[in-house]
Amino acid sequence: MKKLILLFAFISLISCTSEENFKRADISGEWKMTAYLGFVPELPQIEKGSVVWNIHATNISMTNNSEYAYVSQEGTFSYLWLNAETILVNYPEFPGYYKVDLSDNKLRLTRTVQPGTPEVSDQPVLEFEK
Repeated sequence: MKKLILLFAFISLISCTSEENFKRADISGEWKMTAYLGFVPELPQIEKGSVVWNIHATNISMTNNSEYAYVSQEGTFSYLWLNAETILVNYPEFPGYYKVDLSDNKLRLTRTVQPGTPEVSDQPVLEFEK
């Protein structure tokens, strides 16, 4: 299964449009999670600053000091833009696809699936502020 996931990630990397062909949002910087919205029995109350993503040009350093381990992994992971609105985070166990929405200095990442595949309902949404 792991090999199959890596194969799909590799194929998606090869078939991706060159980054020069689309305009992407500048999401670099330190982002503090303010909300985790998802299909869970009770939404977690995220204290601003307890979950932080430091986004650089090619990697994201994630810290999670909240009591909710499922809202964010910890570590440093490479990522890349697949198109103007979707990034792929290379988690060790499985790839993470996110639709990116940046407006008014707020970042909203909606978990999604590989571009070109059917959408899945009730995906988690991560909200951040600088």
